[in-house]
Amino acid sequence: MSDARAPTIYVECTTTFRHDHGTGIPRVANAIVRQLGALAPAHGYDVVPVYLDGSALRPATLATDGGLGAPVEDRAAPPSRARRAMDGLARAMPAGAARNFVAAPSSQPGLARLLRSASERLRARPSELAVAAPGGVPIGARDVLLHADIHLGADYRALHAALHEQGTPVCAVVYDLIPVRHPAIWPALPVRQFREWLDRTIAGADTLCAISEVVRDDLARYIAETPGLTRPRGQSIEWFHLGHDMDASRDNGPIRDSTRALFTTDTPVLLCVGWLDPRKNQPRLIEAVATLQARGVTARLVLIGRRGFGTTEVMRALDAVAGRADVHLVDDASDAEVRHALEHSRALVYPSYAEGFGLPLVEALRFRLPVLCSDIPIFREIAGPHAVYFDPFDVGSIVATLEAFLVRDDHPPRSLAEPFTWISWEDSVGLLLDLLLDARERATVNAGVQREAGELAPMSR
Repeated sequence: MSDARAPTIYVECTTTFRHDHGTGIPRVANAIVRQLGALAPAHGYDVVPVYLDGSALRPATLATDGGLGAPVEDRAAPPSRARRAMDGLARAMPAGAARNFVAAPSSQPGLARLLRSASERLRARPSELAVAAPGGVPIGARDVLLHADIHLGADYRALHAALHEQGTPVCAVVYDLIPVRHPAIWPALPVRQFREWLDRTIAGADTLCAISEVVRDDLARYIAETPGLTRPRGQSIEWFHLGHDMDASRDNGPIRDSTRALFTTDTPVLLCVGWLDPRKNQPRLIEAVATLQARGVTARLVLIGRRGFGTTEVMRALDAVAGRADVHLVDDASDAEVRHALEHSRALVYPSYAEGFGLPLVEALRFRLPVLCSDIPIFREIAGPHAVYFDPFDVGSIVATLEAFLVRDDHPPRSLAEPFTWISWEDSVGLLLDLLLDARERATVNAGVQREAGELAPMSR
C-alpha cells in the first residue's frame, strides 16, 4: 500500500525539548523548527519535530509561535530526588572542578547529564530504535531525518542503518568540536561522551551541516586525522551560517530596576554576554578591567550569562577584584534585559577562545555596537573588519585593546560607518533546507542507480 501522506522532515531535538534554557543550541534548534515549519511546505514537505522517548521518536508539541512547546523538565513537578541529592552534595563540597561537575545543570557537562545519558542508554538500546517503533513516528523512504541538537545519551546507529537501507537520508547539525579540541577544560567522561556522539554522528549522517566554514573545515580535519571512522558512501560536509533574531525577539520578559541601574551611568559600560564557561574566558577579562581601573581608566564591566560549568572560576575572579573594580554579574537576565544591555552599552567585549559561531557578535553589530573580541578564526569569519581583535590568552593584549578604545576612542571608523548586515533566521534555515533537499535528491538518485544495477546484474547459473 502506498504512503499517501506528504514527505516529512523529522527534526530530532530531544535535548532542547527536554531541557530548553533559552540560550545557545536550544535557541538555534527552536529557530530551525520554527522556520522549517514555515518554509518546507512550499517545497511539498511537512515538518514534524520529534524527541526520543524510550525506544521511540515521538512528536514534540509546538508552541503558538511555531517553535517547540514547553520543555519536559519545565512541566515536571519539584526537582527530582537525584537532583536534590546532587545539590546537597555540591553544597557540602569545597569549591573546585569536582563541585562544578556535581552542581552543573543538565544542560552543561556534569554529573546530571552523565546520569541522564546512562539512563537513556539503558532504556533505548540500539536494537530497539526501529524506524517505526510502537508509538513512534513512521519514518518513510521519502522522508528526511535531521538531528538539530546534540543528544549525547542516545545511540541511533541501528535506526540510521535501517533508514539507509530504505533510502531515507540522515542529516545532522554540527555546532563545534570544542570538547575534543580543548579536552583539558572538561572532565574526562563528558569529553569521551562527546567524542562518541561525534563519531556516531559522522558514521550515520549522509550530510553533516556545520554552522560555519570554520567548523566545516575543523570537522573535515577531524575526519582526516581520526583512523577507523566509518562514513556513509557519498557523505557530504556542508556549512550554513546561523541567523539573528534581535529585530524580532528578546522583547519578552521584564527589565528589572537593578538591571536598568547598571546602564544608567556616565561610566562607559563594557558588556560581555555568554555562559559562565571556561572557554568564554571571563576571568582574564575581569583581570584586565581591574588592571585598567588601577591605572585610573574608568569602566564598568557587566557580565550577562547563565551559570554553567565554569561558574567557580568566574566567581573566584570576581572575589579577587572586589572593591577595586566595577564589575557586575547578571546570571538570570531575561531576553528583554539582554536587548536593553546591547542598546545601552559602550561596547561588547567577547574574550572567548573557542567558539563554533558567536551570535553575540552578530547581535551587537546589528545594534551598531563596537565589538572588541578574541582573534580567533570564527570571529574573523563573522565580524571581519567590523571588530577590533586581541589575543584572548594575553591579559596585556586585552588591557591594551580596552585602553585604546576607552581612552583614545581607537576603533576603526570604517567598522561603525559601514552598516553591518547579516542573514535572518528565515534566510539561515532556508540555506539549511536547501542542504536537506539536496540530501533527499542524492538519496533518490542513489536508489535509482542501485535499482538499475540490480536489474542489469547477470543471473546466477
